Amino acid sequence: MFDFYFRVYNKLIKDIKIPFKLEGGNRIDDTPVHKVLREALANCLVNADFYVGRGIVVRKNQESIVIENPGYVRIEKRQMLKGVISDPRNKTLMKMFNMIGIGERAGSGVPYIFSV
Repeated sequence: MFDFYFRVYNKLIKDIKIPFKLEGGNRIDDTPVHKVLREALANCLVNADFYVGRGIVVRKNQESIVIENPGYVRIEKRQMLKGVISDPRNKTLMKMFNMIGIGERAGSGVPYIFSV
């Protein structure tokens, strides 16, 4: 799963422009877009229903990036956009991503994605 995540993430960020930014003498190569892509991809995986007959779909073009997973949304869209509830389908996978610093626990990922 991690191999898939990092392979897809690296392809997604390949063409993203990174402004020059220094913090404490170190160059910062992380932007809000990078953070959103990490969150969206992790969110897609931890909420996927892997028992459904299709897989994860990631499409990138000049105008947009679309990340889709199989299965239905388990909470109401309004609550999801507010960040009120976190109900991951694959809780263990979510814990694994959190252990390596990827993803949010509090249900704040979707509002953050739509804010950038």
